[in-house]
Amino acid sequence: MAEVSKIAETTDPYTQQTYKPQSTDKNTLSMENYFQLLSAELANQDMTNPMSTTDLMNEMSQMGMVQSMASMTEALKTVNTQTQQSYAASMVGRKIEYDGQGYTADDGTAVAEGTRKGVVESVNFGGDNPTFRIEGDPNDYELSAIKKVLKAEEEEDKDAKAKKNAAVTADTDTEGSSS
Repeated sequence: MAEVSKIAETTDPYTQQTYKPQSTDKNTLSMENYFQLLSAELANQDMTNPMSTTDLMNEMSQMGMVQSMASMTEALKTVNTQTQQSYAASMVGRKIEYDGQGYTADDGTAVAEGTRKGVVESVNFGGDNPTFRIEGDPNDYELSAIKKVLKAEEEEDKDAKAKKNAAVTADTDTEGSSS
């Protein structure tokens, strides 16, 4: 009766809803479960029409393949998580351009939503995906908010000095060659 009332609570019965079952011992076939099932099948087979050894080998190799793919998928998820965490940690102290949310600053100034630049202050690994925080911005952002990683200020200063020196050298060369 309680489940019927939950159905009646939905506002729009035409909205598509999805359900993703969690993996449990009851809905996942492990290799051990497979061998138990196989031994029961062999024990209860029709003696006048026994199971073909070719069919048995095909089933076993398919189950082994499924187990291998499941293990590989889990390993790839782990590698992906570690890569994301490593990347996020490397962003601390870096200047970035990001899609920022609107907020009210401590002095009461409203900061509009949009693209901004700032230095990554911290990274949080507490949720499903790492998030970062920018100096002066109270919001946490997912890595997908990063639009561009900018050069470090020291490198920008070096580049500016190098360009200035190149311009001075070029001016000196043109003055020396014209006389």
